[in-house]
Amino acid sequence: MGFNPVIPVGNLVEYSRGGGWGKETPFEGSSRVAIIRGADFPSVAQGSYGGLPVRYEKDSKVNSVALRAGDIVLENSGGTDSRPTGRTVFVTNELIDAYDCPVIPASFCRLLRFDNRANSEFVYYWLQEMYSAGRTWGYQNRSTGLSNFQYKVFADSELLPDLPIEVQSKIASVLSAFEKKIRENNRQNDYLAELGDALFNRECPQSNEPNAILSDIAQVTMGQSPSGSSYNEDGNGEVFYQGRAEFGAFFPRRRLFTTEPKRMAREGDTLMSVRAPVGDLNIANEDCCIGRGLAAIHSENNQSFVHHLVRAQGRQLDTFNGDGTVFGSINGKALKKLPVYLPSSDVIARLESRLEPIDALIRRNDDEMQALERMRDTLLPRLMSGEIDVSKVDLTQPNNHLAWCLSDHNTWCGIALPSANYLRRDSTTAAESNTAPGC
Repeated sequence: MGFNPVIPVGNLVEYSRGGGWGKETPFEGSSRVAIIRGADFPSVAQGSYGGLPVRYEKDSKVNSVALRAGDIVLENSGGTDSRPTGRTVFVTNELIDAYDCPVIPASFCRLLRFDNRANSEFVYYWLQEMYSAGRTWGYQNRSTGLSNFQYKVFADSELLPDLPIEVQSKIASVLSAFEKKIRENNRQNDYLAELGDALFNRECPQSNEPNAILSDIAQVTMGQSPSGSSYNEDGNGEVFYQGRAEFGAFFPRRRLFTTEPKRMAREGDTLMSVRAPVGDLNIANEDCCIGRGLAAIHSENNQSFVHHLVRAQGRQLDTFNGDGTVFGSINGKALKKLPVYLPSSDVIARLESRLEPIDALIRRNDDEMQALERMRDTLLPRLMSGEIDVSKVDLTQPNNHLAWCLSDHNTWCGIALPSANYLRRDSTTAAESNTAPGC
């Protein structure tokens, strides 16, 4: 089946207004606000709300653009040669409640609020599909090196399926299940990381005088990006992590090298960005080749201890970040000689035994999020096109629309999905008894 008829998306917009930026300090007739920028969209979508800048904006602007749950924020300026404007984020109660002041869109963003003919969460997913399909490229207007989103053209030209509100709600419910689980995993990982840091800092305080360097306890491998001729999408070889551009999401591109790469990270190694911002960390979820923006830090017997040891060097590593026009970086020699404090071998062994299970659960959550994102992205265009008939999906069973994606099933409503067998080899299956919902 397909959806027909359609309606211009602008016909359903009840209210639209550009955001603001305000000032760093209070002024007469101003209010304190948290401001969401396009750069914040990825973290907010995954449930991390803490990084919004807090500034002061005039009251009249705040009153006109203060966000409510159910609003959509559209990025209408910015973009790059490889990333168009038109990204969106859905405003939840959790985002609003995370701040003790109003939340508003930044000046390069636009508030979209839809009337009661539209389920705003459905519209958000439709906008996500539009962006991933590349249709926002058609609404770019580039001037002075900055891309602007032609909102009026978009509102008049882009056609939204004109569906009953109950159908919109059902589609949104299916897709939001993925988002909720991804946000839960992210929040759990934040708590786990804080727990690990607290355990580490209690027994190995880095306020103590350094008595060693990093290479005394770990091997450091600096990345080196091979030439384009040595890999292709269909080749046989190793998965490739490029660096900061991909590292922010902590998931690799599935590029496989046709020749054996030399600069490798092993599964479980700590990956660290060595270009600005220096010191961002992740754990390799598989053996992979690393590009020149990364370093792999490896320990045979104390990998979790070493990971938290590097995390504890945040202030020291931050000194390698550049100021102004200076591009921050750290080379292999400096990283290997990074001063650290090492406790006795008994303390290291005890910490390793406590930290390793925490890190294993973080990696398992990351693996699960990757699987959920792949499944969501596979279903999204099929749900939006009407290829999947949501009338056959029973949403009355508790968590039934999550059960199938947390099991080993990889088909749904006759649609082939990426493998859901995402759990790590050393973990137990959490949903062996789950079955796909009846379709």
